[in-house]
Amino acid sequence: MAMRRLWILVACCFSWAAQGAEVRIVFGQSLEPYVDETSGKGLEVDIIRAALKASGHTLVIGFVPQARVPLALRSAQFDGAATLTPDSGVEGAYSDVYIHYVDMVIAPKGKLQAALRVADLQSLRVVGFQNASQYLGPDFAAMVKANPRYSEQAQQLSQVRMLFGGQADAIVSEARIFEYQVGQLRSRKFSEKPFEVDFFPLFEQIPYRMVFRDPALRDAFNAGLARIRQQGTLAQMESRYQRQPLGTDK
Repeated sequence: MAMRRLWILVACCFSWAAQGAEVRIVFGQSLEPYVDETSGKGLEVDIIRAALKASGHTLVIGFVPQARVPLALRSAQFDGAATLTPDSGVEGAYSDVYIHYVDMVIAPKGKLQAALRVADLQSLRVVGFQNASQYLGPDFAAMVKANPRYSEQAQQLSQVRMLFGGQADAIVSEARIFEYQVGQLRSRKFSEKPFEVDFFPLFEQIPYRMVFRDPALRDAFNAGLARIRQQGTLAQMESRYQRQPLGTDK
């Protein structure tokens, strides 16, 4: 009996140690202001850090190009990955939804008709974000397949420069990310100059989840996420990143 109690005590100690362990999460690059590689902050990072902290864990972050996130998760280097959906094909324990992205078609003001459809992009020079064809639904995937002038950029500042430099008729970007990159374009004094644009909300909001290698970590994250949502912490973080429109929503 004494030995059994000893083993129970040892098991509890290991459990508490695991609860307080560092959790290594891989993020895709070029997702500011959701994920800022330079500062280690951003709306997504803040949410994930707070949810893990609420469950007794410490966040350790790493960055790779978005297309390499699945490969990074399969390695032993990371415990989980951010900004994924079950449709991504990445295997693991998916968390509850913790954030939504609002992707839009963005074009020079007045260039495209107000009643724009996804199929209308087939004849245009369109630049999407990396892996956009996997996330934006079957109509967009069909347009990509039929459009030889469609391309994707891993660095979303490159999208913005192509739009304002006349190398693209339209780009597909998340609204907050686009506006952040326009700010970068101005502050870093590139040759391309921003002009007025139209936003076309052709896509449903994308609900993103975490993916963990260990279902126990997923459960801990979900519990922490529920706690910060109930306490109002999540809403406070979201309010700090309110979108400031630069153009017109069609």
